[in-house]
Amino acid sequence: MPKKTEMRLKLTIKSVKPLKPRAKYYDVWDEELKGFFLRVMPSGTHTYYLFYRNKLNQKRTYKIGKGLTAVQARDIAQKKHGDISNGIDIVDSEKVAKAKAEKQKASTLHTFIESVYKSWLLENRRSGQDAYERLTRSFSKLANKQLEAITPWDIELWRKEKKKDGLGDSTLKRDLSELKTMLKRAKRWGFIETNQIYDFQYGRLNDNAVIRYLSDNERKRLFNALDDREQELRAKRESGNEWRKARGYELMSDFKCDGYVDHLQPVVVLALNTGLRRGEIFKLSWSNVNLSSKQITVISTTAKSKKARYLPLNNEALAALKTWNKQTGSGEYVFPNKDNQPLTNIKRSWTSLLDRAGITNFRFHDMRHDFASQLVMKGVSLYTVKDLLGHSTIQMTERYAHLAPKQLEDAVNLLND
Repeated sequence: MPKKTEMRLKLTIKSVKPLKPRAKYYDVWDEELKGFFLRVMPSGTHTYYLFYRNKLNQKRTYKIGKGLTAVQARDIAQKKHGDISNGIDIVDSEKVAKAKAEKQKASTLHTFIESVYKSWLLENRRSGQDAYERLTRSFSKLANKQLEAITPWDIELWRKEKKKDGLGDSTLKRDLSELKTMLKRAKRWGFIETNQIYDFQYGRLNDNAVIRYLSDNERKRLFNALDDREQELRAKRESGNEWRKARGYELMSDFKCDGYVDHLQPVVVLALNTGLRRGEIFKLSWSNVNLSSKQITVISTTAKSKKARYLPLNNEALAALKTWNKQTGSGEYVFPNKDNQPLTNIKRSWTSLLDRAGITNFRFHDMRHDFASQLVMKGVSLYTVKDLLGHSTIQMTERYAHLAPKQLEDAVNLLND
């Protein structure tokens, strides 16, 4: 209890009303109920408290609340006195209750990621944003699941569904590893007591996975679909402006005849001609594109291997970037979204393009496989392909080795000489 008591009276609605604020706050102690007092702030706010000592004779001040009448505050104080008499430290018990409530709020996958894990990722991991996007994108259907309720069977169902969507084992294994890492931290921080997938093993990766790349006919259909899409969107814009003009509305900006209607075509051209990963394309900055030397730098913070690499641009990729640069080259990112931040998703336009082209079972990532496959089939060595793709080991590139039968045949025929 404070050494100096400024005022004592029985706290009632009538006695509290005349109390005026001062330059500094002051306390008014109740004459009847031990430890019950009112704090009057310079702002005029009235806040009620209860002072007591716990079983260890430690001083405690419990905040009853503000915006209460003296009668309401007294009723709460009397109930809390009963708890104190029963040996309950009401300050500590409230802290425990608040902590439990916070844990309960963060008990689902979505709320834990957004309210707890995201900030930790961004502050402590260089690839924190990538990890956050991987978790939210890949496990969206488990978002409302309690962390402790995520079971191995949930993961089996998740894996089955993602495989149907065409995702490869290596991608799913990385996604699962990210989830397991998050749950380990949730347990370490005390948010959960049980992690049911702690020892879940994804299983052996499929070494015989089919490498998907475009046939000559599919490639032709894909680019025809891109051209048709451009023409269709231009026609719609022109028609829309005619409608607006007739009614005196503000016109939408015209698409430049020598440019693109949006980012989709240059993104596709760049992916097929460089083998860049989706994230590397979306986060590419103009400062890392040298149109004069015909080269792209994939910086270490963007690269999956965390090592920088340098990619030459062929004529097709260079032409696409030059055209796109005239339209958007003033910004930081090559492919910005409406907020001038990197793109994060083009799933809708990509899916629509494939439907238009009549191409099935072809993911965005398969354009990277197409790039590598085309090089190998044209006689480029696996070691060169490895460097272009940014693989950390040659074993990762060897999946394309079967696409070079002519090279193997020529090698064996050397024995005939």
